[in-house]
Amino acid sequence: MSRENVIYEAIREMQGSFDEKKKNAQAISEKIRKEGGVAEAVRLIDMNIKQSIDATRKGFEDSFSSGVFYNK
Repeated sequence: MSRENVIYEAIREMQGSFDEKKKNAQAISEKIRKEGGVAEAVRLIDMNIKQSIDATRKGFEDSFSSGVFYNK
């Protein structure tokens, strides 16, 4: 097979898989939208950030009260 044919076949294969991947991505996006998945993800991220801030604050407070340098 010539180099041009190899490139041509690779492009054709990519186009075929692209259409299927696009269809799957659209289906997943629709499911996330219908189920409120984005809002839930944002809620979980916010909760995680709050927990991290609270843990850092507690670490600093503990280190100041004990005199041990807090470095996490």
